[in-house]
Amino acid sequence: MSFTPGVTGFFGPRDLLIEPLDPGGFRTLVYTFARLQYGRVLALDEDLSARNFYAAQIAFRSRELCLLLNVYAP
Repeated sequence: MSFTPGVTGFFGPRDLLIEPLDPGGFRTLVYTFARLQYGRVLALDEDLSARNFYAAQIAFRSRELCLLLNVYAP
């Protein structure tokens, strides 16, 4: 499998830097999904200091799920 340079969040010395996706769009997606499913957002993590994704924990009905979004891959 071949990945686009930078998709992992790690860059080589010759790679062009890819700007991470705006966390505002992820936040909107998470809260919209929770509202449409009559659920609630339990946690939202937009810290990129040690990872390459945003994460959210959502509860709806009797289930919980974790939604991840790679910030370097569209």
